Amino acid sequence: IEGPIMRHAANSASCLQYPKEVSGKESQLDAVRPGIALYGLPPSDHFLDAGLRPIATWKCFPAQVKQLQAGDTVGYGRTFTAKGGEWVATLPVGYADGFLRRLSCGKGAVRLGATGPLCPVVGRVSMDQTSVLLPYEIP
Repeated sequence: IEGPIMRHAANSASCLQYPKEVSGKESQLDAVRPGIALYGLPPSDHFLDAGLRPIATWKCFPAQVKQLQAGDTVGYGRTFTAKGGEWVATLPVGYADGFLRRLSCGKGAVRLGATGPLCPVVGRVSMDQTSVLLPYEIP
């Protein structure tokens, strides 16, 4: 290899944990690779208070809104079972679009409109669809 060699070992977590001007550490070498932090997302739960803000938001219209009957199930593996009377919206976005599958089964929520309530994800996030529990019927 001819010419100068650039060294870089600092990823998003390292950039946040050891900023060169604060720590004086040489962990950043010649360059950094901030990765996920460029999108405003923390590289791990350790950095939830790092002041990062996501650069994008999901916006979509429901593909379907349906009232469930007692015993109806939602998601692969039938991971959500309705008590009866719940309203569910099926959103045309899934893990193939980058919506995290780990948000399945109530571990994530979607805001209804710009200032509306948070609607928990019910069932499993599939490749191209996600279902959310609505607080009321929407047209």
